[in-house]
Amino acid sequence: MPLPDPNINGSHCNLTVLLDQPLPRTESTSTQLAARLSSEFPSPGPIVPLPPGAPDDLPHMILRSRSSEVTFSSVQANFEVRFYDDYRRSFTSTREFVLNKMRAILAAWESIGARPVFAEAHLSLQYSMHERPDLSGAAAHLVDTHLRNHIPPEHLQDARIVLGLHLADHYSIALNIGAFEARTITRQAVAGTRQSVVRPWEGTVTDSGLQLDITVNNRYYAVHRREHPRATIEELEAVVSLAWRFAEHHATPLMETGNIDVATLEGVIA
Repeated sequence: MPLPDPNINGSHCNLTVLLDQPLPRTESTSTQLAARLSSEFPSPGPIVPLPPGAPDDLPHMILRSRSSEVTFSSVQANFEVRFYDDYRRSFTSTREFVLNKMRAILAAWESIGARPVFAEAHLSLQYSMHERPDLSGAAAHLVDTHLRNHIPPEHLQDARIVLGLHLADHYSIALNIGAFEARTITRQAVAGTRQSVVRPWEGTVTDSGLQLDITVNNRYYAVHRREHPRATIEELEAVVSLAWRFAEHHATPLMETGNIDVATLEGVIA
């Protein structure tokens, strides 16, 4: 049974330098970084003063736009966005949005001395089954099409699948498949009361279905060649484009049948 078209829920991407080559955390470099990214992220958060000896991966600055944000530590730039309205149905619009933001982040970070080696792109797809009574539940669908195990559906509570691929001796793809559920809980706010406790049986289910999380990075290059890659603009674009290509052309066949056309996917990279 064909699944409905997916919604693109959100994305996050990161750039990472060598862990033994962290950038200095100074107010001057943070101010320069915020200034260079002011058009893309016009709402800077405070620069967090960290104590001496704080871990290098601890974020010290955050910049925001209307629907996205980027955080910086001494070793990583981490971008995150949640998609709304028409963007949730457009692979082209979401890919270009993410690419434009990440190009700006890479250029700004390099301008203060960063030399990232790893690039990673993640996006999350949701296939809503809430208004499709012709479809079995999410867990039952995964058991039937992926695990091919005849477990009685009335006994199924959840099912999750994790797959890892490497392509062209360069890129890694991690695929996490599972179920999602959204609930709405209405409570009357009363001044002076403690935070409400939500019980497992409360709320109205407003959406449910299958979720696929796709993560692509260039770390396999280092494993295969025993040397670090360089996260250039071309490498960044290749990582993001591979994640979106999988989402647009390979995700739904995987979710419907459990199959992946690896040869076609790798042929595009080559």
